Amino acid sequence: MSGLHWVKDAPVRRARSAVLAHPALYARADRVLKTYARMRRGTGDAA
Repeated sequence: MSGLHWVKDAPVRRARSAVLAHPALYARADRVLKTYARMRRGTGDAA
C-alpha cells in the first residue's frame, strides 16, 4: 500500500518543489491561490 501512496503523492511533491524553487512561479501561484480564496469567500474584488 505504501507504494500506491507514494505514486499518488510524488507528482504533487514534485510540482510543489518546482514552484518553491522558482520565484516567478511562486509569485504566480500565490496570486492564483489568493484570488481563488477571495472568490470562494465571496468577498472583495477577484482581480
